[in-house]
Parts: sequence; C-alpha cells; structure tokens
Amino acid sequence: MNKVQLIGNLVKDPEFRGMSNDKRVASIRLCTETRRKGKKYTEFHNISIYNQGLVGLIEKYSGKGDKIYIEGSLRNTSWEVDGQTRYGYEIAVGQNDQLEFLGSPRRQQEPDHDQNDDIPY
Repeated sequence: MNKVQLIGNLVKDPEFRGMSNDKRVASIRLCTETRRKGKKYTEFHNISIYNQGLVGLIEKYSGKGDKIYIEGSLRNTSWEVDGQTRYGYEIAVGQNDQLEFLGSPRRQQEPDHDQNDDIPY
C-alpha cells in the first residue's frame, strides 16, 4: 500500500500547467510541522494534483497560507541540473484521493450583509 496523509499550510499560491491530454495539473507546496523530543521540525512537500475536480477546487478556493488535508501516494521523481541527475519525491493526488480545506487566513470571517438587502420574511 502506498498512501500519504498530510495536514499543513500552503507555502505559496498554487501553480497550474497543462498536460498533453488537455487536462491540467495543480502543483502546490505544503509545509508540515512535527514535534519530537521537544523540538519542532518543519518539512516541505511538493504535491501534484491530477484529479480534475480537485484541480478546479484548488484554483477557485485556495491560496498561500491555507490549511489543507491532502491524501495521495508517494512518487519518486528525477530531473537534471547542470548535467547531474537529482532525485526527490512528490505526493500525487489522483482520482481516488482526497483534499479537504481546513482554514484560510483570508476568509476568517463572513462578509457583512448589506443592510439594504431584501429579507424574504
């Protein structure tokens, strides 16, 4: 079984790119914190969202600082820099995976309703 579950905050606004099959991928960077033996450890995770429904939600509702829950699978990645191959990993979020919004610093309170709004009662 290959399953990863994380709760953390978006480090920056999501980025989007197209794929060859006319679908889009959302790329986010998530910061998580853990405590061990009284010390705080911060880790950063690269996440690629392939689920098209979740890509739309990320585009519409998320931004830097938002707290989210993400569920996906771990994938090894490699790329070249100056002729040297580098290795890393990403969390891939596909069709059967989950994403949940847990909070946003931009949406801490509901907007005030205009007092001139018609009230239907």
